[in-house]
Amino acid sequence: MTTRTPARRRDAEANRAAILAAATELLARDPGASLDAIATAAGLSRRALYGHFADRGALTAAVIAQGAERFNEIARAQRADAEAAAEPLLALAALAAELWEAAVHVHALAALALDEQHLAASAAALAPVRARLLEICRAGRADGAIRADVPARVTARLIEEVVRGAVMRIDPAEATRHALAPRAALSAAGLGWREAEALLARLPRRASARPAPGGPGGSGAADAADTAGGLDAVGGLDGAGGVDAVGGPGGSAAVDAPAATDAPGAPSAPGAPAADEGARR
Repeated sequence: MTTRTPARRRDAEANRAAILAAATELLARDPGASLDAIATAAGLSRRALYGHFADRGALTAAVIAQGAERFNEIARAQRADAEAAAEPLLALAALAAELWEAAVHVHALAALALDEQHLAASAAALAPVRARLLEICRAGRADGAIRADVPARVTARLIEEVVRGAVMRIDPAEATRHALAPRAALSAAGLGWREAEALLARLPRRASARPAPGGPGGSGAADAADTAGGLDAVGGLDGAGGVDAVGGPGGSAAVDAPAATDAPGAPSAPGAPAADEGARR
């Protein structure tokens, strides 16, 4: 029995990480990307890829698990943030920015969810962030900070959809330059652009200075006029839109189902509306 030296273990770990990074990026663009293409993008041979993943299913499962871990981190960090917990709108803006930073995972899970085989796993991976979004919407609705003209679950759904559009349909550099993810989230939550502007000016110290996925990061002097309060640096959101982004519009009778049948935070199929208490004000 051979024992790996520390150097060989480090190499193996680096190769596995490279494979996962390449797979996440390629699958986000093309869920049918071949193992050969993934191995090439990782700078490795197909044989080396098989040394880490027995087959395509194992690699896909690892990509989904990695995305789930990232989303869990985001949800945990949000709940641990006392300031965000006390101020739902600030929590919403910060969540949107954090999600943009994980956009590549959002895109990958969205693409993989198109395959029924991975639908449940992708939905479960996104569930923690979707549950956190619903918590924020409920808290904000209760204290009057977030729109009360529709149930919190509907607001959460609106936020998911508009942010998804910002994440998946707009050039990443442009989305980062104008902090479109948190702006879109706050707009869907019922804020006017001036209110959002004032709130976002507080965001850089909380979730900022990271490059946009797939595009340049900070704006530079040329773009300074396009950003408020240094928001150009907001690392773009990882896609609250990505939160529910997996799959298309939901919309079914279940949208208005009472909370008793829709427990908060329970994994739901991508594209399905977030759970809600069904209460009206």
